[in-house]
Amino acid sequence: MHTKLRAFLVLIFFLVMFPFVSYLVETGGITCADITTTQNRIGTVHRTSGDIPHATIDIISDDDFVTQAWPGSGTELDPYRIENLNITGGSNDPCIDIRDTRAYFAIKNCTLNGPSNDRAILLVNATNGLIRDNEIFDSLSAINALSSGNLTITDNWCNNTNSGIGLYGPGMTVTNNTITWGPNYGIRIADGDDSIAFNNTIMNSNNIGVEVIDSSNTIVTNNTCQNIWWGYWIHGASDYCTFANNSAYNGDYGVNIGSNWVTVVHNNITVFGKRTLYLAGERCTVASNSLSDGGVGMWLWGGSYNTIENNTCYQNDQGIVVNGTSHDNSFIGNIVDSNTENVIDNGTANFLGTNYWSDYVGTDGNGDGIGDTPYPIAGSAGNEDPHPLMTPSTPRIGTSWVNVPTNQHVEFGDGFRYTMNCTAPAPLYWWLTGQSWAFAVDSSGVITNSTAMDSPRTWDLTIWGRNIYSYTISASFLVNLSDTLAPTWDETPTDQFHEYVRSAQAFRYDLNASDIAGIDHYWVNDTVGFSVDSNGRLRSELILEIGEVYWLEVRAYDEYDHYCTATFKISVDDTIVPEIDSPEDEEFVEGVQGHTTISWEVTDQSLKSYTVLLNGSELESGTFVYAYETVSHQVQLTGLSVGVYNYTVVVEDEVGHVVSDTVLITVNPHTLPTDTTTDTEIPPPIPFEIVVVIGIIVAVVVIALVCRMRR
Repeated sequence: MHTKLRAFLVLIFFLVMFPFVSYLVETGGITCADITTTQNRIGTVHRTSGDIPHATIDIISDDDFVTQAWPGSGTELDPYRIENLNITGGSNDPCIDIRDTRAYFAIKNCTLNGPSNDRAILLVNATNGLIRDNEIFDSLSAINALSSGNLTITDNWCNNTNSGIGLYGPGMTVTNNTITWGPNYGIRIADGDDSIAFNNTIMNSNNIGVEVIDSSNTIVTNNTCQNIWWGYWIHGASDYCTFANNSAYNGDYGVNIGSNWVTVVHNNITVFGKRTLYLAGERCTVASNSLSDGGVGMWLWGGSYNTIENNTCYQNDQGIVVNGTSHDNSFIGNIVDSNTENVIDNGTANFLGTNYWSDYVGTDGNGDGIGDTPYPIAGSAGNEDPHPLMTPSTPRIGTSWVNVPTNQHVEFGDGFRYTMNCTAPAPLYWWLTGQSWAFAVDSSGVITNSTAMDSPRTWDLTIWGRNIYSYTISASFLVNLSDTLAPTWDETPTDQFHEYVRSAQAFRYDLNASDIAGIDHYWVNDTVGFSVDSNGRLRSELILEIGEVYWLEVRAYDEYDHYCTATFKISVDDTIVPEIDSPEDEEFVEGVQGHTTISWEVTDQSLKSYTVLLNGSELESGTFVYAYETVSHQVQLTGLSVGVYNYTVVVEDEVGHVVSDTVLITVNPHTLPTDTTTDTEIPPPIPFEIVVVIGIIVAVVVIALVCRMRR
């Protein structure tokens, strides 16, 4: 009887519920996907949620894990474990509060009913944590990590929390979490460089699904936002992030990219009433995204230097809108189809090429899939797509390098010429970016310098080529302008002969070299005996001795320390014989009194000694000190008898050169003058002695007379 009654009640239940469930499925109130997702989520949560009641937990150091007897050792393989607990937080007391820890820990399989004005899980200055398989509900914030890092938050269910998961610090991993029914953000990563948000689901939020702020190199991928006011927002200093394979359905704003160098690929964003994708960053890549059924499919607001390629903008009020401050963006290969208004460009220098425009009315005469006339683009820019595609499926032919450009070297003073080599359907458009102000590229892909290359440096260039299908290839390379060549001698230094000179700076030699960059300085190896100035004037600084050979190495340097070198010898000798300035011969009369001096002026760089001879016999000798000296000899004339006297000086230098000079002193006999007009004989002169005697007698007489008169 009881069995029949139970069967009857089950039958009545299905008869009542079947029409109701059928109605929900047919009207969209519930979908098969919703049922499956909910079943999976509920099954996971109920399987892992904790059921052991526990008071709130406060840990303020690594030591507390030990004193509070949490299992584990705090290592990566054996973390401290807080698991299988059911905790209800106080009014201002988080369910779990962990601060200032570095040990490894895990919070797993817990049910946390957080306070309405505080967090369910609060981490402050904590690292190396795992938060997994927890059920969190009815709190101000489900999980909040401040000044923390290296945390993994995975497989948690957060329901009816004001904010979902807020992480402030680097190295965060947020995966496989479900966040529902919250008025604030679902996931926020701030100051979190090198973080990952993967495969999370955020539903039914009045704010932002996933927000990345000031977190560079962060990856947001395979996430789903549904019934969200603002799906995804990457802004602040969040450069070099990746946003890929995400989906968003039903809201006001789909994706907002405000940072630079962000890669946005393979996302599906649909049914957003105001903006599906908003781009304000620079140098981002936006490719292969589906943007449909919204207000504006793609809106560039100040975004510049972005590449927007192979996206689909479908059934929006406006397909693409470029505002007046956006410039130098490239729109290539996009499908812009069935929008109320396909495109508006109010920016500057934006390129739109080889896109499909559903309202294009041109023809394709040669059947290459490209319209014969440009597609005019509305807006103040007066732009056009020069090569519009005829159909969304028109194949685009690519371009490839035959020889990929490589780094180039230019010798200082030379011109630069480099030809690009690639395969591409014509025409091919070339342009340069990077440090390109000194270069130009022509329509054939030949790069040349546009300014004089007279200042060594390195340029970082990127060459771009775009074919008629707007396929673009590029390559970056360096152009290094430098002086790798050594200077050259105008005349190669050769061996030198130096005539000995008794002077420290007697040797001089001009070195002459040339270099395109100019000669910076000259150099000589022997800096004691020689010097060389900046003009290449080489000179000796010591006396170069006779018979010595001085080997020198000299160099000429440019300003980049390249140099030419030469080795030569300086041989020193004295080949010049001494010179004597010969005095005049002299004649005297017999009986002459006094003396005369003979002075020889002698000149030679290596004077050694002299000897004075009289009629071949040595009178005196001496040595020289200077290169110019006087040899003087005094000749006594008194008593010199009649005759010819040969006074000879003999001079020798250091190498044995000997020279001499003779001065003749002639004493002639005394003779009376003769009268050539008469035969009268002239008496001989009075002898000198008689004259002296007579003089004395006269003087005595005079003195006597004077004395007598005074009396």
